This record gives sequence, structure tokens and C-alpha cells, in this order.
Amino acid sequence: MKNAAGGVTRLSWEADAPESADRRRALPAGEYKLIGIRLNAKDEKGDRWDLSASHQELRKITVKPGDTQLIKVNETIRIRHQLRPQMVGFDISMEQKAGTTIYRNGKRTSMSYELQDKEGKTRFEGPLNYG
Repeated sequence: MKNAAGGVTRLSWEADAPESADRRRALPAGEYKLIGIRLNAKDEKGDRWDLSASHQELRKITVKPGDTQLIKVNETIRIRHQLRPQMVGFDISMEQKAGTTIYRNGKRTSMSYELQDKEGKTRFEGPLNYG
């Protein structure tokens, strides 16, 4: 969260916290911009995967004295592709076209892609490069 003066406050909710955990976080009254989201989960091997999304302003949030404000995160991930000569381009985004990065066990990870036609035949495949 970025306040009107440009100061940044990190709010965190751990995915593996018990259901009974207090999920409230306190912020001073004021105007804020949500500038980043990080979602995480562990796979069946125990590896931790993080999807980090950032943008100069995902949305505005007003905190009023004495009020409780619910902040819901849209966990929808959109993947679009563009076929170009000699290249396949991907756009992986969340809220407000936020740029995304994928991490595995704390390190930015490379990934690969495979595009299939209606019959299931692989038409394109290769490494997915950030850019």
C-alpha cells in the first residue's frame, strides 16, 4: 500500500495460517494505492510458488478513522498469447494489467509453454522469457 506521501506499507496474510487466525491489519486513516499483490501456494512436492503482480495503481483505498475496510484480492490470472512471425508472445496479468513474475522457492523461475491445436497436436513450444 502506498500512502499519499509516497510511503509504502506491506500488509501480509500467510496462506498456511489457521482458519481462526486474525486477518485484520491496521493502517492509519488516509488515502492509499494498492501497488502490489503476491499470491503463494505449495505444490505436492512442498515447493513454494509465488505469483507477484505490481502496478503503479491497482486500485485506490480510503481508510477512515474507526472504520473497518474489507480488501478483497481478485486471484484471477489472465493468460493471453499473440502469434508473431518467429515468436509467440504471452501476457500474464492480474488486476489492472499488473505485470507478473513467477517465483519457485523464492527465486524467479523460468517456464516453458506449449500451444496445441483443436486436435491436441503441439503447434508451438519453447521457453517463456520475461520482458
